Amino acid sequence: MKLRFGLMLFLAACGKTEAPAVPAGAPTAPPSAAVETPEVPALNPDYVVDEPLPPFDEGGGRPSLVAQSAVSSGGQMSLYEAPDGTRLLRFEDLSVAAAPDLEVVLSKSAAPSAEDFAAAISLGALKGARGNQNYLVSSKLALKPLQTVAVISRSQNVVLATAPLIPPK
Repeated sequence: MKLRFGLMLFLAACGKTEAPAVPAGAPTAPPSAAVETPEVPALNPDYVVDEPLPPFDEGGGRPSLVAQSAVSSGGQMSLYEAPDGTRLLRFEDLSVAAAPDLEVVLSKSAAPSAEDFAAAISLGALKGARGNQNYLVSSKLALKPLQTVAVISRSQNVVLATAPLIPPK
């Protein structure tokens, strides 16, 4: 609309009263055809997430601890599985550097790098750079080939934290 109005003003200034006809079927671009890539903001490093561990006993029985280990940047990672197959990945006292586009992924690599991002399984965006947070893990996902939980920044191609998927002793 703005483009057509601007064109009409230009034509009027040139002494013409009508816009040139657009041939039928000709492609037209909307006024906002230029695509701008917004800058992804980094997480606020002062914000602390404090999600409680949800109750698992709604389906009967207690969850089993599938894996537990320290997170390389600080905190603890635990992976639980309920009798009904529901799985939950939990970070407690997590502390990672704030960066843009942070994501929690599962990797088949013991030491994931940017080259492993394409094959990584995303659990979603990191909820905060610090604190306690939960992520659902599909019960259909085979855990056996997976070795590591990682916090990555896809936009910066860096791994900020890792925790090996180690079964409890």
